[in-house]
Amino acid sequence: MLLQVCLVLTCVSLAAARSSNIINGKDVDYPGKYPWQGSMQSGTFHFCGCSLISKNWVMTASHCVEGGGPTQVVFGLHDLAKRFGNPKGYKVAEIIMHEQYKQGGGFTPNDIALMRIAEDVEFNDNVQPIALASSADYGSDSECVVSGWGRMKVNGAFDNPNVLQETATAIITLDECRSYWGSSVSPGVVCIMTGKATSCQGDSGGPLACRKSGGDWALVGATSWGPADCNVNSPAAYASIPYFQDWIKAKSGIGPGDSAGGSGGGGGSGGGGGGGGDSGCVNTDDVCSMYGAAELQQYCTEIDYMPEVCCAACAPYV
Repeated sequence: MLLQVCLVLTCVSLAAARSSNIINGKDVDYPGKYPWQGSMQSGTFHFCGCSLISKNWVMTASHCVEGGGPTQVVFGLHDLAKRFGNPKGYKVAEIIMHEQYKQGGGFTPNDIALMRIAEDVEFNDNVQPIALASSADYGSDSECVVSGWGRMKVNGAFDNPNVLQETATAIITLDECRSYWGSSVSPGVVCIMTGKATSCQGDSGGPLACRKSGGDWALVGATSWGPADCNVNSPAAYASIPYFQDWIKAKSGIGPGDSAGGSGGGGGSGGGGGGGGDSGCVNTDDVCSMYGAAELQQYCTEIDYMPEVCCAACAPYV
């Protein structure tokens, strides 16, 4: 089995100090194509991606901020030389990591975090927030894309691009993902694989965005982990935005049905765990329907928040 690593530049012990990004992607052809894309920077050095979800809230991965936050988050950035897109940097006022980050089954579970920007981000043609997806159900009639900066493969060798990279991708089921990674796949992830291109170290925290035919883009995932050698024939995993939608709402005031342009509410004190039911015994996340009976029997008895998130699905087993 290939070694799994977080897709962030700081994972040098496992990634052999590589800083890589979209493998077999291409230059984004014009500034502002993905106006929610942000660059987390230490000084002026890009180390993680992120997604703008409101005027002052940003989505990323917990492993991007566990060693401390960025010096600045830059939006409107097209090329790292800052020649295009009229980029602007913003200070981070607050970082909220998931309370159960690294707790529970799977590889780097609950790898999601929010950052509150100290001032309202200025919206323009190159900077706009992305709405949160309420479901990860994006099939053959859908378009999904991942984007980011870092190193890429050029003629078989790793190199650092200047321009933001993109590639089309496809969501696979958790069962398909587990056929490669086994129990490393926690229930709170969305996996992608096409056999042609993938994300890699340096894309961490960045967006998996999808849209159905004729629809608007929505944020489905935040880059979390994948194979250490960035093999396009192995799945990469993203923290599932639909799975964590209740946690996101509790912390930022932003939910899937909310306007992406709003500033959101203040940081709440909602607890950890992905999802969280409200009233009645119902499933509160579409992921519940993806599991078979054997998986549900295991997850519902071993993962403390599963009976709440997947109440109806777990009812026969608890």
